[in-house]
Amino acid sequence: MSTLALLAPAWILLLTASSTMAQDVVLPENLDVPVGYSLYRCADVLGRQIYELVNGEYVLVEPSATLFRQGSEQLKEIGTFEAGPTWEFNSGKTIVAQRVLAQTTVDPNALDWLLIEGVVAPGVFEYIKQTNTVGGLPPPDSFSFSFSQSFTMESMSMSMSLSFPQRTTIEVPFSAEHCFYRRTAPCD
Repeated sequence: MSTLALLAPAWILLLTASSTMAQDVVLPENLDVPVGYSLYRCADVLGRQIYELVNGEYVLVEPSATLFRQGSEQLKEIGTFEAGPTWEFNSGKTIVAQRVLAQTTVDPNALDWLLIEGVVAPGVFEYIKQTNTVGGLPPPDSFSFSFSQSFTMESMSMSMSLSFPQRTTIEVPFSAEHCFYRRTAPCD
């Protein structure tokens, strides 16, 4: 059985939470796409944010996610979302993020909503909106636990110590909606 099939119930919960949230939140103005660009595709994104522990704090290493066609009754993979960040579509198209133009915290327990400028080819830009995010953030405090206990009974002494170190790498599930905008052909 594939990993995707095993995780399907978790993804469905994330998507349900994501679509419920979308009904309650108005898109902030700072996420408006520049004039001259129009929506051509949205995808549901399901995956993991991979973090590494650096100096006691988790730092994002990369996303690792699958893009699914939106509005389909069945999950149909249309591409991936990975380090860079980079979107690679099954059609062969690749978009590499150039810079984040705007960032808005809608839910303090989920990834920020973003407006990203991406490069398709030299001089050819597209814009990507990340919205309706669920999850994806590392724990607020890195987790470390230690326990120490000493016992003294008559002439015998005993000491016991347990320690659970912090994990150096964690993977946090997330879902989001990524909408892609390309330049609108000018009217003649």
